[in-house]
Amino acid sequence: MGGPDGTPIFRAPTTAAPATEPLGRMTLASRLAFAGGHFFNDVCAATWFTYGLAFLHGVAGIGSPGAGLLVLLGQVADGLATPLVGIAADRAPAIPGMARRKSWHLLGTVLLTLTFPFTFASCLACGLAPQEGTLLGYYAPFIVLSQVAWAAVQVSHLALIPELAHTQSEKVELTAYRLETCSASDICGERGGRVPADSVAGRGCGCQGAGTDNRHA
Repeated sequence: MGGPDGTPIFRAPTTAAPATEPLGRMTLASRLAFAGGHFFNDVCAATWFTYGLAFLHGVAGIGSPGAGLLVLLGQVADGLATPLVGIAADRAPAIPGMARRKSWHLLGTVLLTLTFPFTFASCLACGLAPQEGTLLGYYAPFIVLSQVAWAAVQVSHLALIPELAHTQSEKVELTAYRLETCSASDICGERGGRVPADSVAGRGCGCQGAGTDNRHA
């Protein structure tokens, strides 16, 4: 049947070709390398938030208000550093021979490696009976610098996702890899953090089983 001008009124349905997403170019090794790029950062974060306050108060000997102030100081430093690092990572020049995001990731990782161990170490320049003000002045710079370094690694690592992924599915996959690595690092941080926590309880390294702990209780 046709219309007044001879054109058909009813047409056979046509099957549209499915829209296919272009294949991504990332290899499995690249995905795993990206996922591991935030592992150390997450381990440090899990250790700090789980055992930092216990170490500062129970091992370093800082009073509860002072230890809480140091933790708060670290959070403020992290909150201020996160947007500032994001702006700087977009505008500041990169390390020669490296991309901008990777440059900030490397700088943050190096700074975190150099500063974070001192947040769980005894004061090296405080003497045998340090005053609390001395302890606060000693730990505060290391906590602030480690939080700034943590923010630099986190921001630059997240900013790598749209630059590495070529498709929407790859972006989702990289995010999933990152979250899985974060879960694994939380477990490692909790296990590793038992060292300072068990020092508070006077039970040594904390690598012993529950039965051994009960015998020493």
